[in-house]
Amino acid sequence: MFCNQCGNQIPDDAMFCPGCGAQKEIMEAPVAQPVAPVMEQPVQQPAMGAVPPVMPQKKSGKPAIPFKVLIPVAGAVVLLVIVLVAVFSGGGGSENDIRSKEELGYISDMQAFNVFPNTDDLYECEEEYVEGVQFSATYDSAIFMAFDDYAEKMLYYIDNELEATLVAEDVNNAYISYTGEYIAYFQDVEDYSGDLYLYCVKNGKATQIDSDVYIYEVCMSPSGEAIGYIKDYESSTENELWVAGVSKEGVEIDKDGCRPVAVTDNGKYVYYLDEDNKLFLFDGKESEKISSETGGNYWVNNDATEIIYTRSDKTYYHTVKMDEAVKIAGDYLYGFVFPSDVVSFYNNAEIMGLETFKGAVLYCRDDILWLNKKGDETIEICNSGSLCQLSADGKSIIYVEGGDLFKIKKLSEDMEVTVLCDDMWVEDFAASEDLSRIYVASDSELYYVKGENKFVEISDDVEESYSGYYIAYNEEMGKIFFIEDDTLYYAGTKEKSAEEVEEEVSEVFESRDGIMFIIEDEDDYSYLYYYMESKEVIDLQVD
Repeated sequence: MFCNQCGNQIPDDAMFCPGCGAQKEIMEAPVAQPVAPVMEQPVQQPAMGAVPPVMPQKKSGKPAIPFKVLIPVAGAVVLLVIVLVAVFSGGGGSENDIRSKEELGYISDMQAFNVFPNTDDLYECEEEYVEGVQFSATYDSAIFMAFDDYAEKMLYYIDNELEATLVAEDVNNAYISYTGEYIAYFQDVEDYSGDLYLYCVKNGKATQIDSDVYIYEVCMSPSGEAIGYIKDYESSTENELWVAGVSKEGVEIDKDGCRPVAVTDNGKYVYYLDEDNKLFLFDGKESEKISSETGGNYWVNNDATEIIYTRSDKTYYHTVKMDEAVKIAGDYLYGFVFPSDVVSFYNNAEIMGLETFKGAVLYCRDDILWLNKKGDETIEICNSGSLCQLSADGKSIIYVEGGDLFKIKKLSEDMEVTVLCDDMWVEDFAASEDLSRIYVASDSELYYVKGENKFVEISDDVEESYSGYYIAYNEEMGKIFFIEDDTLYYAGTKEKSAEEVEEEVSEVFESRDGIMFIIEDEDDYSYLYYYMESKEVIDLQVD
């Protein structure tokens, strides 16, 4: 089985791709093997429940990207979804039946890392059916629904201590906001419409927002205190578009085929589409058309006051204060290169953990671009969509182009490029968050970059796996992990500092405060482990 997002092979009973975190879907044929992991994928938030006759949307034709961004934060969020489902699927049908934190054992300390639970055990239990887990982008909360004898549906909230709280019973559908502060859910649903509630995680209070609301095409603001929705739904072209919130009365925005894209937390501004995919902005009083037919991909900043979208294979930028959108790239936008603490979250548009898109790094086809501080022009960093990493502060970048390694210390309109390596072909690299410590892999050799074209050899026999995951840097330990002779090692900046971790390792992954790696047994079945700073190896396999 191959991932439909990045093309990497997925173990048969894995629910999510170990490379990018995307949920596994069937592909007709494998994608050509990329040279590195894909760009960070957004945390997908599909609605819970059966698939409805949803409103039509045009396909974007967005392909998988053979592009490495060394920040697996969003992927880690998605991977925790699997852990939480497996953990909570064994209980009964009430809050008291949910397993306690103490009973979870090592799971409570593991946090957000991959696991391959048995599919049957995951979704079908003797007493309960657990449906989907949605995790907030900030890791603070998650939600899932449990079915008691496949009838009564109960909505649970999970905090970051892995303790569950019953939110409501007889719930048909639910969503969680980007920050995890609010949960939207539906009760008394008939013909895909019902009563809409917003639940505040902090005080445990639920507020009814409206009735006769279509349970799909819901768009929560980043915090979740405001929400765009469709009501009086008769068909995809006969309905009404509204915005409301816990402290905002409902306001009708438009009707007949419109659907929300992004909503600000105060509910004043709403980006939305009509039935022809024309983009509009509602400013609290009236609507103004922003763009003619768009391409169906939208990105907003962390307060939903800025939007980037594609149209006719071009990329445009708009803020709620602008009269007209500005074309910032003459090509199709695939995504962003993020600092290490930025995650994205899908809710009709991809919500980015960025205060502003000004100064952001974009990826358009093969070009890496920097959006200037005015937000009206992009400057090319390189024209190779290969390997790239942005510093944690977003001001510096290193990248590979034509097999050479380059660094830009300060992204600006007059950026200067430094050549770090041009006398060997760089196949892969790993670096610290501030880009001060860099390692490169070339022709089965691993080096520490001591300076411009100055290297210290760490290993002369590193092994590249079929997916390309064979080196990974751990920020907390300040060590490079690598595979040599099917054995996982870590080292500092010298070959003599190398220490063995585990044998029979096929892949290694960078993952927050630890390292994940896969061990294959005689039956070629992959087992995933997690290596912590305590030097303890934990088996993450859930039976």
